[in-house]
Amino acid sequence: MKRDSKENYELWARQKIANIEGGKLLKQLRNNDSNLTLKDVGAILGISLQYISELERGIKTPSDILIRELSECYHTNDYALSKTYNRVPLSASEFLEENIELQVLLSKLSVMTDRENIIKEFVSIVG
Repeated sequence: MKRDSKENYELWARQKIANIEGGKLLKQLRNNDSNLTLKDVGAILGISLQYISELERGIKTPSDILIRELSECYHTNDYALSKTYNRVPLSASEFLEENIELQVLLSKLSVMTDRENIIKEFVSIVG
């Protein structure tokens, strides 16, 4: 197997595992926390019962926006669900997009030249 195809397979496999784990979490949230049916969730979010079922079975991957909407539907934050799907929460992405200072700081952090000052700067930005 070529290196590229092996890396592609590993990426594909990680995403499949994330889909399965995410689907389990979605089903748990729906059944245990909210006691909603697939039909209820579909009606609330304006998507088909079939699609919700495919998400819960790990067949489909939700978009970042749908992860947020599902989190709101199940009265939880989007962090846990996003993390399960190996995604950055949409709320974090939006916060970063709005905060130029934080973008610059993260760029500096990626090269890790002066860690102590970078941490101080981070604390001053986010409070």
